[in-house]
Amino acid sequence: MQHSIAQPIISNDSDPDDWLQPEDSPVLARITRRPRLQAVVDTEARCTTADQGLFFRTDHELLTAWQARQPEAVRVCRACPARTACLELALRDGEGMNTLRGDDMIRAGHTAQELNQLGTTQARSLQEAVARDAEDHYLRRRQRNLTIRLRQALIAAPTSRAADPAETRYLITELRAIRTLRHEGTAVTAA
Repeated sequence: MQHSIAQPIISNDSDPDDWLQPEDSPVLARITRRPRLQAVVDTEARCTTADQGLFFRTDHELLTAWQARQPEAVRVCRACPARTACLELALRDGEGMNTLRGDDMIRAGHTAQELNQLGTTQARSLQEAVARDAEDHYLRRRQRNLTIRLRQALIAAPTSRAADPAETRYLITELRAIRTLRHEGTAVTAA
């Protein structure tokens, strides 16, 4: 059975509290990513100690004055250790996407127009990454649930004389398929 990467996968054997597991939850990873990025920017960004007016166009400021300051702001940003985190935050926040406001800031060494272009070109990549996270989350959950079922079947075997061979073969086949899929990074899951 194939699943589209873009569609969420729902499994009958999923635990409703599963998403709370930080080691395999794309939801929790996305929720906690933004605060971690912001912490990096807050503690390491060079703009936090520089004049904030350098990075933003003020109200009623002439475009020529703003354009004259931009190269200095870009220079400070390009040498900043928090630039990558700042860029990801800018793209997450949709910075530069409001083209009606014009070019009124420098963030991560990019003008608003450049951020707009980056956001547009990376939108599909970001959607695909989120879909891969969801697919991997499904496979991890499915693998964990099948492993639990296999263990339960094998533990129960001494009391019931033998584990059901068909069920055991099915579980082992499913686990092998999932391990192969996760190793190869494909989006097809076993039926």
